[in-house]
Amino acid sequence: MNGTIPDSQANTRPGEEDLFRSEIREHLDIRQQRRWIFPRAALVGAVAGIAALAFRAALTGADLVRNSLLEWSHQYPRWGWVIPVVVVAALATAAVALTRHFAPEASGSGIPHLEAHMRISALVAPDAADSLALLKYGCGSLKEALQPQDQTRRQM
Repeated sequence: MNGTIPDSQANTRPGEEDLFRSEIREHLDIRQQRRWIFPRAALVGAVAGIAALAFRAALTGADLVRNSLLEWSHQYPRWGWVIPVVVVAALATAAVALTRHFAPEASGSGIPHLEAHMRISALVAPDAADSLALLKYGCGSLKEALQPQDQTRRQM
């Protein structure tokens, strides 16, 4: 005998050793995952910072182009004002065309679009209709709570 207790004589119940091993394995897996969290977070932060700097540089460049266009258009007092208007209209048209082509899901006008979506969802999931009704009731009661103060001030 080498001093170890055979499995048959150990004080553990059958299957308990497997449970301990699986818990240890799970603990080690979680520790390994946590080791990667900080480097990933640092990478995401660095990329976000670089994107913010690039966006800021693009805004500064666009501002310089706009100012130079305005200075150039002031050289022609009679018709110079037309050029910035035409350029802005062309750029707005291009922005709309690009948005419709690459991101058609960006359509809609906010709250009415959301309400229509909620009504359609209510046909599929009735709970969504209850949520919309609760939202409308909450906003309506807030509006009613604020209105009497305004009306009494106007009457005075």
